[in-house]
Amino acid sequence: MASIVNTKGVDISYWNGDINLSKVKAAGYNWVMIRCGFGNNSTSNDDSRFAANVEKAESLGMPWGVYLFSYACSINDAKSELAHIDRLLKEQRAKGYYPTLPIALDMEYSDYVKNNGGWNSSNLTNVATIILDGLADLGYYPMIYTGYDELSMLSSHIRNDYDCWFAQWYTKPSSYKYDRLGMWQYGGETNYIDSPSIAGVGTIDQNIAYKDYPTIIKNGGYNGYKKSSGTESTPTATPTPTPTTSDKDDKDDIPSIKYRVRANGKWYGEITNLNDYAGVEGSPITDVMIKPSKGTVKYRVHISGGKWLPYVTGYNANDNDNGYAGDLKPIDAIEVYYYTPSDVVKSTGYLRAKYRVSPSYSTNYFDWQYDNETSNGQDGYAGSYGINLDKLQITLSK
Repeated sequence: MASIVNTKGVDISYWNGDINLSKVKAAGYNWVMIRCGFGNNSTSNDDSRFAANVEKAESLGMPWGVYLFSYACSINDAKSELAHIDRLLKEQRAKGYYPTLPIALDMEYSDYVKNNGGWNSSNLTNVATIILDGLADLGYYPMIYTGYDELSMLSSHIRNDYDCWFAQWYTKPSSYKYDRLGMWQYGGETNYIDSPSIAGVGTIDQNIAYKDYPTIIKNGGYNGYKKSSGTESTPTATPTPTPTTSDKDDKDDIPSIKYRVRANGKWYGEITNLNDYAGVEGSPITDVMIKPSKGTVKYRVHISGGKWLPYVTGYNANDNDNGYAGDLKPIDAIEVYYYTPSDVVKSTGYLRAKYRVSPSYSTNYFDWQYDNETSNGQDGYAGSYGINLDKLQITLSK
């Protein structure tokens, strides 16, 4: 793919309606930033055009990134907005869609933030730090979208450590004083450089890119891509919408692993490796038990809307202390870690738990997770905070 440096792009949202991106691309705008939503992590705050706009960009081969409009007035709000972005991106990754442009926090003036006491340097800096640092920790390539007044209220950490998508509609971004200019939004309904509209599309926000983000993101291992030293890179996983019956890692000398889940108030049948999935489609999992044929595992679950429960190592539905993970409440994440015994190390080398889960609203799975690793776009757990899970698959892998 050709570099996007000094090329034009657009940013779009629900307000652009059922946009014809083919006409946008034909008019010379080569990439697109797509609003995923706004505010706290509620499906009612998702941009209703987000998924469709991603589909359009993917079908046209247009590099795309994401932004979320922030209404955060507190640290808890910021954490919720971070989870909101992560949830929506994981939903796209479950379809095999990976952004090759940054993930942006849209921080601009709103009466809501001002009226709720959040329009001050302390809150804006706290919000930006939690969300941008959080995105970086999750393996994304973060960016701040803002204007000069807002940027001047933020800490040097935000200004100097994260790329800026700078909004200034009347002239080139001469008021931007820092070293992380990545994109310039030069016009929307007001545009002194180009026409504010595209024929057959209407008024649209227009931008210029100053960095070749697809290359940076793919080769750097951001946004779900594997880190690469070359010019090509691939995502960390390709989702499979139905349970698999075999796996290349399932070999005779690798121990098996069995597992069960509880949903609808009862324990369901035992599953071994990837010969099926544990769970009932559409029914939230509340409890999990896991046992390898050799070696041991420690595992824990995160209660939806709550916290992580303690690690357990057992496999016994009658042992409330160490026999299973859960407390009869829907879970939204699970972490599994496998300890390889010495005899297995000698024959196969060290092994890892390889596992994935499915959100209860979808037949697709989130990406595979290995043990509690956080490299290559992994989160250290399988799932997404705030999203109930209905299916689980686990095997052991090198």
